[in-house]
Amino acid sequence: MDIKKICLILLIGLFSCNKEVKKSINKIETEKTEVLEFEIVKPAELEKNVDDFFSNVSKIEIYAFTDRNFWDKIDNPDMYSFPYINGNEVKIKDKYLKNKVTLTNKQISKLQNGFKEGYYDYVAACYDPRHAIVVYDKNDIIIGNIEICFDCNNASGSKNLSEIARSVLNQVDLFKEFGITYFGEEENN
Repeated sequence: MDIKKICLILLIGLFSCNKEVKKSINKIETEKTEVLEFEIVKPAELEKNVDDFFSNVSKIEIYAFTDRNFWDKIDNPDMYSFPYINGNEVKIKDKYLKNKVTLTNKQISKLQNGFKEGYYDYVAACYDPRHAIVVYDKNDIIIGNIEICFDCNNASGSKNLSEIARSVLNQVDLFKEFGITYFGEEENN
């Protein structure tokens, strides 16, 4: 790895979770107004993987909640698991839940198309998840989930969604269009 890439990674790590850093769709502007551009990565099999997965989808719920780093330890024993999904139920305590939206069929199609666009090839070192997508099949059984940190440009998903999970990260505007209103503006520390 050359020195420019190392410096770029360090710069991203320093500024990507800072609320003062301005973000745009393809650029991150640092406080010195230096502009760094990031390319969208679109793996060759992405569209096929998205279509294959979504062929079994009948319902999708999107949750917005307080940053899981601030949940009580009993409710969040492991940051890299999904403690609020138990069997076929999603149980997020009211004190953490900010809002929830169940998508219409038209919205599911928009989300599916958004997944096909690819993702930015950078991730910050932090992980402050505040959103989750829970996906159900035709029998109303949970078949997958993705947890998202838009600030860190990081996502974690069930194994069957690992190939496409990061493609949700450039869909924050779509989440807003769907009715998600909470993006960490008033964290309860």
